[in-house]
Amino acid sequence: MKAGSNPGRWRPRLAETLALVAAAAGDFSDDWWIIGSAAAALAGADIAEVGDVDLLLSERDARALLARWSAAPKAPPPPSDRFRSAVFARFEHGPLAIEAFGGFEMRVRGRWRAVEPMTRRHVGDVFTPSIAEQIVLLEAMGRDKDRPRIAALAARL
Repeated sequence: MKAGSNPGRWRPRLAETLALVAAAAGDFSDDWWIIGSAAAALAGADIAEVGDVDLLLSERDARALLARWSAAPKAPPPPSDRFRSAVFARFEHGPLAIEAFGGFEMRVRGRWRAVEPMTRRHVGDVFTPSIAEQIVLLEAMGRDKDRPRIAALAARL
């Protein structure tokens, strides 16, 4: 765990934020997942900080969530040669921000591919990919910030 981190501080906030997602999920038509640091924490990985909740869902469900939570779509993150999302929204009405990625794609071997995990693990009232699939996804993203998450998840296998 990173020096100076305080998981006790973010864990209740994560639980409250996940409850907001779970409450909204009853209206989703398609499969959805929590990914990123929140998913790693839900898998029991020793994560130093969960700063937001990444919600991976279909473009249709992302648009429905925008309408339900009365949010204007935010501009997607700056253009990337590795990631894109048809719908992106950042909701900040909960304890932790929720970043919704509708129709998320990643460039793999020079081609855009939809990110749709093959596994769907039920954790409390939400879903995550399996630990192994979380590792594969984080490795494919190729970001330095994900290396500690990958190691923490690998320790759970």
